[in-house]
This record gives sequence, C-alpha cells and structure tokens, in this order.
Amino acid sequence: MMVENGEADGFLSGFCTRYSQTIRPALQISGTNNNHKHIAGMYIVITKKGPFFFGDTTVNIDPSARALVDTTLLMADEIRKYNIMPHIALLSFSNFGSDKSGSPEVVREAVEILHRDYPELIVDGEMQANYAFNAKLRNEKFPFSKLDELEVNTLVFPDLNSGNIAYKMMQV
Repeated sequence: MMVENGEADGFLSGFCTRYSQTIRPALQISGTNNNHKHIAGMYIVITKKGPFFFGDTTVNIDPSARALVDTTLLMADEIRKYNIMPHIALLSFSNFGSDKSGSPEVVREAVEILHRDYPELIVDGEMQANYAFNAKLRNEKFPFSKLDELEVNTLVFPDLNSGNIAYKMMQV
C-alpha cells in the first residue's frame, strides 16, 4: 500500500513465502503498470560478456503464445531502461520448425506474432540455446534469422521449468 500511495519506492518480499503469496496481494492492490495486464519474472545475469536477461523465470508456469509475446515485450521495455538494445531469442528444444508439436509450436506462434506486430523488435526463434549464444553458428545454419550476427542478450524461455533451471544454473 505504501508503494501504491507513493510513500515508498519499492517493496521486497518473498524470501520465506511462495511467489504467489507475495505477488497476488500486490496485484490486487496496485495492479500492473503495463498495457498488457501481464506480469513476468526477469533476472539479470551479469557475466564477463555483459548482462543477460532471462525471462520468465518466476511467474508463468506454462505460458500461451500470447503470454510469451507479452513477456517478451515487457522484458524489451525494461531492458531499454538500462540503455541496452535487446537482442531476443525465444528458446526451445527445436530450431525454426524442426519439431512441429508441443511447446516449440507455442514459441513459434509467439515469434510469428512478434514479427508481424512488432517488426522493429530484434527477436527470433524458436531456437536452441547453443544457437542463441553462438552468432556465427546461428548465422551459418540459419542465415535468415532476424538476429543475423548479433549477440543475443535476452532469453525468453518456453516455460517456467526451463527458465528457472537456467538462471539458477547461471547463479552457481
């Protein structure tokens, strides 16, 4: 309530409670601060190569294509606040349609929406992590990728399982 009333800049919680028990009251009181009416967790992983942005790592368990689109857009907006241009890969176990069912199809649909409705956004997928991280390999195998030879700095995961596992592996 103090944040909502402008009496505090932020609120930290959740160390000894479930995320849902922390997030639900905040959403009920303040709502979201975006047009998408969507929330997602984003972690910033600082490496020698620079920052990497991982999402969604805490909120959406099995997101729809629309939820992946909204997560991507929210992340891009936040990353720009750091004066960093997001180069976004939507990840999967499949590469650009090599598997036609399940979660790769959801990711592929999200990318199609992003390409159609947000052509200025530098985003592509669905792709495996090794292609996301290796621009040379990606460009050799998939020269049509909108990421071209750019270094990816933003990873959108197909589900909470993979996002949460990946950022925790990076922590260690």
